[in-house]
Amino acid sequence: MIFVSVGTMFESFDRLIKEVDRLAAKGTIKDVFAQIGYSKYKPQFIKHTRFLDYKDYLHKIKKSDLIITQGGVGTLKDCINNNKKTIVVPRLKKYKECINNHQIEAAKYLSINKKVLWLKEIKQLEQLIEDSKRFTPQKPIKNTKNIIETINKFINNF
Repeated sequence: MIFVSVGTMFESFDRLIKEVDRLAAKGTIKDVFAQIGYSKYKPQFIKHTRFLDYKDYLHKIKKSDLIITQGGVGTLKDCINNNKKTIVVPRLKKYKECINNHQIEAAKYLSINKKVLWLKEIKQLEQLIEDSKRFTPQKPIKNTKNIIETINKFINNF
């Protein structure tokens, strides 16, 4: 299954939803479920809902083979922590999808570190979906030993 999430921002993300719907209509992608938020465009060829509660949202992530999502750090954290193949489509100011381009920085950083695939232009989505079949995300590093040592140092120096 492909899970598409646009997050909960008040701005619509029609650019992404339209392209996913177009690819589904074309038959390029199948078994797609989208959380479309405040998007004005209503998909015709994919299952969708406006919002999911957190439990259902996490279930969709865990069940999915591929996640296509906006660049919100909460969503990215959930995808990475579940070691999911993820295509990040940052919301952009020029399309009035957000107030600035902060999501580009997260997408770029995570892409360089091989945690996600970063989509720079919506017309690349079909190719990135194909590329995702050969992509293996780097697993998150759990550095609890250093965290515990840092906490102990803090407590001992208090």
